Amino acid sequence: MEFVRIHDRNQIEAYLRQRPDTHVYSLGDLDDGFWPHTRWYGALDEGGDVRAICLVFSLYDPHMVLAVSEPRNNAMPALLASIAGELPDYTQVHLGPEALGVLDGAFEVGTLVPHWKMALRDRPRLESVDTSGVRRLDHDDVPGLEALYGAVYAGSEASNVFYPSMLDVGPYFGVEEGGQIISAAGVHVCSTRYGVAAIANVATHPDARGRGLATSVTARLCMELIRDCDHIGLNVAQANQPAIRAYRRAGFEIVAEFHEGHIARRS
Repeated sequence: MEFVRIHDRNQIEAYLRQRPDTHVYSLGDLDDGFWPHTRWYGALDEGGDVRAICLVFSLYDPHMVLAVSEPRNNAMPALLASIAGELPDYTQVHLGPEALGVLDGAFEVGTLVPHWKMALRDRPRLESVDTSGVRRLDHDDVPGLEALYGAVYAGSEASNVFYPSMLDVGPYFGVEEGGQIISAAGVHVCSTRYGVAAIANVATHPDARGRGLATSVTARLCMELIRDCDHIGLNVAQANQPAIRAYRRAGFEIVAEFHEGHIARRS
């Protein structure tokens, strides 16, 4: 097995397309807007075929390492171990089950939270969701979105990543009540070139939960995304059962497992 930097987008895409629902985020990061902020490492077999890929994404702070592959992929642990010295000293990680423990020697590993990757598989279910109260959001709604996320994540160990520039990446939809945005959903990645979108920043104000709003904003967002995207996915903590139920009602199914957390290089 050979471990190398890969610079050929077509070669990377060919590997990711084998499991597109698992690699929605990575496929989107091949797009021109994200590509300059990526480093790709691959494990190649004797015939030169890619057996595993690890992505280092540097657009946001902290940087992110994506090391998720199909189950029981023995190439991923070996690849991750070989590039440990090239990873950022402090970074967020998404590690598939096969990659757990690989970096423990070189890094202090914080709490790794089990997550599911879910993919939109039942598109007709979107039509059964009431989205009549949902509207598209724009840059004028940034203060409202920031207020919503502040209320949702205040005092919580969980966190979200939202920047106003994300409204330029892809659509955001929300529900407004009393002049406040009480539920919203948007994207981290949206690429018409690669036909993928990664849903993110789905949140409902604590005072408005239990009304199906998360399902409504997610479904309305997906109705917009399916015009140009063949694969729509999202990440959700396994412990967040209300969110999982909301996504299932919108037609999503679990497709893969990974663990999310932060690592810091040992002195």
